[in-house]
Amino acid sequence: MIEDLLSQGGVELLSQLSQALRLDTPVQLAAIASAMQAEDAATAALVVHRLKGSAWSLGLRDLAGACLALEHALASGLADVERLRLVMEGEYQRACTSLDRVISGTSSG
Repeated sequence: MIEDLLSQGGVELLSQLSQALRLDTPVQLAAIASAMQAEDAATAALVVHRLKGSAWSLGLRDLAGACLALEHALASGLADVERLRLVMEGEYQRACTSLDRVISGTSSG
């Protein structure tokens, strides 16, 4: 997916999409945590679903997979949702690092 984005718009497109992800995702993560604290699984699942779509569109499979796991847990009423939320946040941080590597490696090469 990242290769497709690079071929379509180069490093500039990937950089713009990465920046949009960085601006939007912290707001989404806070909304997820808030909804979970309020025991509003439906709202949390909706926000997780949106984040999952963003991750898939950028080819961030690990982040999308973590979102999917949390989305299913929220829909099923599983008790493990807080751990899964933390895993998802960790995957978001790793995704940012990976995007940085691709962007800096592509722009310098």
